[in-house]
Amino acid sequence: MNRINKIGIAGFALALLTIFIFFLLGGGVTADPSPDNTFSLIVLPDTQYYSESYPAIFTNQTQWIADNTENMNIGMVIFEGDLVDNYNSDVEWQRANDSISVLDGVVPYSVVPGNHDHPTTKYSEYFPSSRYENESWWGGSYNSNTNNYQLLTINGYDFIFLSLDWSPSSDEISWANNVLNTYSDRWAILTTHGYLDDTTATREGIHGMPSDSAEYIWNDLVKKHEKLFLVLCGHEHDSGEDGEARRTDVNNYGEDVHQLLANYQSYPNGGNGWLRILNITIHDNQKNELSVKTYSPYLNEYATDDTSQFDLLFDGVGATYPWTFPVTFGADGSTYNITLPAGWSIIGWTNSTATTAHSMGGMIGDNCTFVTERNVTTGEYVTHVMTGPADEDNFAINRGWGYFVKLSAETLWERDS
Repeated sequence: MNRINKIGIAGFALALLTIFIFFLLGGGVTADPSPDNTFSLIVLPDTQYYSESYPAIFTNQTQWIADNTENMNIGMVIFEGDLVDNYNSDVEWQRANDSISVLDGVVPYSVVPGNHDHPTTKYSEYFPSSRYENESWWGGSYNSNTNNYQLLTINGYDFIFLSLDWSPSSDEISWANNVLNTYSDRWAILTTHGYLDDTTATREGIHGMPSDSAEYIWNDLVKKHEKLFLVLCGHEHDSGEDGEARRTDVNNYGEDVHQLLANYQSYPNGGNGWLRILNITIHDNQKNELSVKTYSPYLNEYATDDTSQFDLLFDGVGATYPWTFPVTFGADGSTYNITLPAGWSIIGWTNSTATTAHSMGGMIGDNCTFVTERNVTTGEYVTHVMTGPADEDNFAINRGWGYFVKLSAETLWERDS
């Protein structure tokens, strides 16, 4: 979201009823002892070669996490799948279990199968839901714990961590939608093994998935949930030292969703112990910070290139959200309480000739990114994305108020006399 630059747009029949621009600012943080409003998530990409050939490196990672949980305020540890390289090897599963068990009773964590963990008979044997059901943070699971979720309150903020099976089926997607709908008041982080390509940073070319594409996960799940702000994945990697990619897309609610790939299995020694540290700093009524660092406790080194270390911003965790405020409409001075999500404005149309969402957004200008209306009968929202096809969800706008727009900068609207 751009910083605030006030501009004027005149010459169209649009009455401003009220504007609320809830914008947020931020910066980077480090993995040193965490300030009160910062916590860390640790992400372990594909550990398969550690389980196969380098178990000491795997245990080195988890022991480092256990030793630093309090100092770094680590709230959650996330495994991205491919816990082993050979799904039917008890030796590998026992090694994975030995390393991961270091975290038991120390810090919450989530596991999820990758393609190398399928068929999942042994995955479910070593990591059944019953292993976690007595944990206060355990939410639930589906399909022999190949899908699961955890509910945590970290630094006073409520989160749900949802892990989705490799190449999830339609029923698994449906289960995930139901879970996120049930806990729609919590900010959500999704992990699934295969999702981004490390070369193109697209959801295409994902080897082993239907049509080599994970686009359906975005369309059928991710973009439908307002508070799902982060997706984590592994799986894809080049033959050299690569295995990193990221992209940001906007969901149906106009919110950024950051999507991060990390997978270091092509590095020496099965990955040289590289893992991700996600430092999250929450601000009340400001944009929140996600500082990503890549670190190897085995090497005691940070990777400092711009694909391994970067800062991102995201909306809303610390905001009073949605925001309700009184607005006066019409000559009679009637006052109504209007509730708006962060970053949105409510507008009206005064011309007796109807227009369309796309046309009105175009009149507002490039700052307008979304135009939305709420169906008063069903309570559902229809959103027209200004950067998408002009005819997609391009609903009619009639004279009256109750339309919503999201802007990338503060905008002054003026009505023709």
